[in-house]
Amino acid sequence: TTEAIPYTSSALSVKTSLEALASIGHVIVSKTVDEDNHHSEWIVEFSPHNGNSVTSLRNFGNLPEILVKVSENDMIARVETLDDGSTPFRVSVLPSNPSGIHSTAEDTPGHHDYEGTSTGTYLSASHFDVQVRDEYSNKVDYGPLNEICIIETHATSPLGGYFAVSAFGDSVTFPFNAGIGEVEHGVESLPKVGEVTVTSNSAKYLVPGATAAVTNGINTII
Repeated sequence: TTEAIPYTSSALSVKTSLEALASIGHVIVSKTVDEDNHHSEWIVEFSPHNGNSVTSLRNFGNLPEILVKVSENDMIARVETLDDGSTPFRVSVLPSNPSGIHSTAEDTPGHHDYEGTSTGTYLSASHFDVQVRDEYSNKVDYGPLNEICIIETHATSPLGGYFAVSAFGDSVTFPFNAGIGEVEHGVESLPKVGEVTVTSNSAKYLVPGATAAVTNGINTII
């Protein structure tokens, strides 16, 4: 609440009083006076674009009307909104990191054998989905990102010999000129590696031979 503002106050005085409030940033105030009818009018325009304080950021959008309390019994004050404000900002809520203890098991209603948390048939497989959630129980709809690894071989003399690829404690060896299919099959042969996708772009920098790209469900080697 402002200090008491005299009814004779200028536009600048009203502006100064309003901007002194913690909730109001930059405003533009104009005043018109009708002396014959003892009427004064102040037009207050919130102008957060022109403000240089954090408070101005709070004045974007459709703001509540200013409340005016008069101290004279024969004085009447009226507040009218001429134009509703708008904001250029939009709220985008994204989930936080997944949390195991907040994730939930859920059925898929109407799908046979996928209502395992509530129904099931003796000696028959039944399924349910696990909905990943963050610590605030928001749904995490995006899946894990596939890991991309790059295997690149180079030498100061012509390439030759073999190279070994290790993952999760196991290794597989390839000749220096192994093809895409050979690398893909070899990596998938490692006990703890699942399905992968291997591509080759040919080496563009140090390697005059080839570069392999492998995509696992969560691991990729290029």
